[in-house]
Amino acid sequence: MRLKTIPWKRAAAVLAAACTLGTCCIAGSVAFAETPQGANTADISSVCGVKDGTKTNCTSITIHKYNSPSITSNDFKANGTDMTEALKTLGVNKPLQGVEFTLYKVQKDGKDIDLSKPEGWKEIEDLKGLTKGNAASFFTAAAEGQAAKFTKVPVGQPKETDLNGVAKFDGLAESLYYVEETSTVHAQMDYATEEGKHDWKPITVTYKTDPFFVTTPLSHQTRGSWEWLYNVHVFPKNDVNKDVPTKTAADPNKYYVDEKGNTVIPWNISIPLSAPSEGKKYQKIGFVDSLPTGLKYESVTDVMLVKVQKKPAEGKKATSTDIPLSPKAKDDVKKEYDAAEVKGKVTFSLTSDGLAKIDDIDNYTYTLKVTLNTSVTKGTKNFTNFITGWIDNSKIGDGDENNPCVPTKEEPNKCDNNPHGSSHFATLKITKVAVDAEKKNTNKTLKGAKFAIYSVNDQSTDLTAIKDSTTLGQKTTPVKTSATSSDPLTIETGDDGTAKVDLFIGNGAQASSKKYCLVETDAPAGFKKDPAPHCYNVVAETDTNVKDGVVADNSKTIGNDKATELDKIISALPMTGARGLVVLTLCGIVGIAGTFFYIVMKRRKEQEQE
Repeated sequence: MRLKTIPWKRAAAVLAAACTLGTCCIAGSVAFAETPQGANTADISSVCGVKDGTKTNCTSITIHKYNSPSITSNDFKANGTDMTEALKTLGVNKPLQGVEFTLYKVQKDGKDIDLSKPEGWKEIEDLKGLTKGNAASFFTAAAEGQAAKFTKVPVGQPKETDLNGVAKFDGLAESLYYVEETSTVHAQMDYATEEGKHDWKPITVTYKTDPFFVTTPLSHQTRGSWEWLYNVHVFPKNDVNKDVPTKTAADPNKYYVDEKGNTVIPWNISIPLSAPSEGKKYQKIGFVDSLPTGLKYESVTDVMLVKVQKKPAEGKKATSTDIPLSPKAKDDVKKEYDAAEVKGKVTFSLTSDGLAKIDDIDNYTYTLKVTLNTSVTKGTKNFTNFITGWIDNSKIGDGDENNPCVPTKEEPNKCDNNPHGSSHFATLKITKVAVDAEKKNTNKTLKGAKFAIYSVNDQSTDLTAIKDSTTLGQKTTPVKTSATSSDPLTIETGDDGTAKVDLFIGNGAQASSKKYCLVETDAPAGFKKDPAPHCYNVVAETDTNVKDGVVADNSKTIGNDKATELDKIISALPMTGARGLVVLTLCGIVGIAGTFFYIVMKRRKEQEQE
């Protein structure tokens, strides 16, 4: 028997045209046998063979995943065969790894469709009513209350494409299959430009492949004849960019941990939107943040969508537009997002009105921007904060909305695939002691020493260059207690002669130290105030370098001289220009007294000589 080409879908195309990089495999392809008998139809079953009375499953579907643009070159005409060498020769498209596909077998009225028989091909005639983008409608019931004629059953587990961009489903029966691109969270592309080298980097898939149908076997035209392909190769494409979901900590509003919990760290969350799961409209977008111990939820602010033009006019830059989103419905403004915290778990999601702002994914990419503000509890030093997100059916990281990913002591790297950021503080401990006659520190601790704290502006500064009030003013900034105050933070030694403060070190895994200076503003009673800045490189705390709550390198001792009677008088004077005037006056009095003493002694000597 020979194959007959159906007018509405030429068997010659079968998935050859529909499954190229430039076209999604949607409508599938169907070839019908003209009569129940014939060589071709018989070949389908005989090639697969029968073992122990059971027909073996001998077909396969191999998905080759590449980035855009579409391939229109005459050198590449996808026809169901393996065309990877042709793609390599063109050198335009690169394979994508980490893209997940799920394969379904299509059933009719709850039964498998056997395409080793002519009757099986007639059962899938309904495919001819499909158009691009509406493959899912194949599984919709004809009327409300009726069961759908066709259903889909998962075949094994979903598979991610490998380093070659390939995901292969084998051991398949001759039937109709439905393929969905179910996740692009782990998608990566090789940016290496040299042969034999690799530079894999995460990417965001901005336009996913629409679901498509594939038949196994697939009819394939050769010169002058037709044949069946049992190992079918398809080449769907993706639009991609380098941006990936991120969460990063910004500098806190205070460079120290306020005992009242007023130190706030903003976490900047950025989620480039991958393509919708179905069609061109999103169903849900959001994330959940299970806050680590030491962080408390304050607010969500600065929520917006950043809309960027995909293909600007030649010679022009892509336009970028910020679209602010409103948290409340008021006047004519709609509520466009929800944010709530329950027992340390913060859930954020766009409402239907917020989703409606994403209205032109063909011509623009969209990125969701959110700032999540958290306060820091006293005693918190290091924390890493993760989010678990979702864009329709695609997950961002591990976990889900109800069970977000949270690392444990047993599995500290459990959530490394999730967007996350870290922030670090460390304790600086000062011990104030008296010095002896040789200017050496003694064991006598001093209570009541007060120090103002300054942050060094340039972390490459040589600390020995900060030696007086002038260089202090040039190279440092006071660690302020509030946005409106110009006074620096001060600490005071207690009964044991020590003072501690938890200072900000930095954000991210690379934050290892930060430089600070202390200047004594009040000396202990009976001791001289030290005017020189004391500058230190405060190092981050780890699991191994902390003893008794402080890193050894962060524990410093500062000595004080005892005050003379004149020091005591001067220290009691107000810190104004009057002090200098009084000092000069005192010096004048001393000078006058000396002169008077000299005159008296000289006259007495002259009288004795007479």
